[in-house]
Amino acid sequence: MKGSGIEGTEVARRNASRRNASRRRASRGPRLRWLALLLFVTSILFCLVVVWHRDSRMHYVAMESTRQVQEWIELEIAQSQHLPLRLPDSLVDRLGRPAIPYPDRDALYRLSRVDERYVLFAGARQGLILPGGDGSPAIVVEGDRLRTVWLTTEEVDEARAVRERLLQNGDQKRAAAPPQ
Repeated sequence: MKGSGIEGTEVARRNASRRNASRRRASRGPRLRWLALLLFVTSILFCLVVVWHRDSRMHYVAMESTRQVQEWIELEIAQSQHLPLRLPDSLVDRLGRPAIPYPDRDALYRLSRVDERYVLFAGARQGLILPGGDGSPAIVVEGDRLRTVWLTTEEVDEARAVRERLLQNGDQKRAAAPPQ
């Protein structure tokens, strides 16, 4: 009689061991998939946090640099009662290539007679990774007050067009004025 006695229990033990090993392997599959999914989601979240930190740091540094320019301009206005004719090279070098450059002497004169809100200067475009972040820090003139604001790329284009319109209107008024 095959399978009886000691040999039968040994065979039964091996079969049970195989079934248990098969169950252990089968239960590892979902655990490994769950751990892989957890690792993937965690790495995506970590990347988003790093990108957000980079963007917020670039935004902060750009705004602080522009605030320093604003403070310098306000000091010059307090001393001379008018906008400075040009920005110092040390400030310009730190800010990079501006999206809207500081106006020249003639443009400053024409803009000083304007009552509308306009952008005096917009710093270099900051290419941020997160959506809606691209833009430039800008110094806006509202009456006799200066403010530092963040302008999106579209707002910079609009501000440039407004400033050009204001300068052209000043040229037209000057051309239409009778000679004195």
